[in-house]
Amino acid sequence: MAGVQDKESADNAVKTLQDIQKDIRHFLQLQDKLNDAEKEKEDALIEKMKKRMEMLDNRCRQEGKRLFEARYYGSAALKDILENSDEFSDLVEPDEDGAHPGALRENEEAGQ
Repeated sequence: MAGVQDKESADNAVKTLQDIQKDIRHFLQLQDKLNDAEKEKEDALIEKMKKRMEMLDNRCRQEGKRLFEARYYGSAALKDILENSDEFSDLVEPDEDGAHPGALRENEEAGQ
């Protein structure tokens, strides 16, 4: 009788271990699904960032002439944001030559 109980006990232990093993596998599958979902979200975010960068690049190109003219004509607010912001301060070069906006257009037209 003791042998039968030991076998049943062993069988119960095996079943319990198999259930635990099944739960672990299920957990790992869920973890893989979560990693895949995070990867998809990351890819979508990267695409959004690329589109935003393209939009900003186009916008900067379009607004460049107007900014140059506003700076030339002494816009204090523009000068402040260009020279004192972390985002733009590296982009500003000192206006040593003092060329007026019309000269820029004339140079561009001559190059075309």
